[in-house]
Amino acid sequence: SSDHISAKSVKVNFQVDDKKINKKFRNLPIKVIGTNLHATTMPSSVTVELQFTESEMNFVKEKDVEVYIEASELQEGQHEKKILVKIPQGSTLIETSPQSTVLDLSTVKKSDRENR
Repeated sequence: SSDHISAKSVKVNFQVDDKKINKKFRNLPIKVIGTNLHATTMPSSVTVELQFTESEMNFVKEKDVEVYIEASELQEGQHEKKILVKIPQGSTLIETSPQSTVLDLSTVKKSDRENR
């Protein structure tokens, strides 16, 4: 029965350490990946809310949260795309605001070498 008691105390310690905290990262720039076209997004930045434990909070920096759009299948023109978020290990994504963006893809200038 002594095993049973130690298991219980470990569980209690874990709960005390594991206090969850929500933190918002504002104005994160949206990266566009998978295209050689000139890309602009409207809006160009988002707010991401993450949840993590109190101990992890000190280590998570804004640069650890990546916001991007996958554009590899897309042609020129405007596309409404869901914003994808890569978050640090141990954190939980609570909210992305806004959740999607209008992506405008265009060739920068018609006289590019590729078009000749």
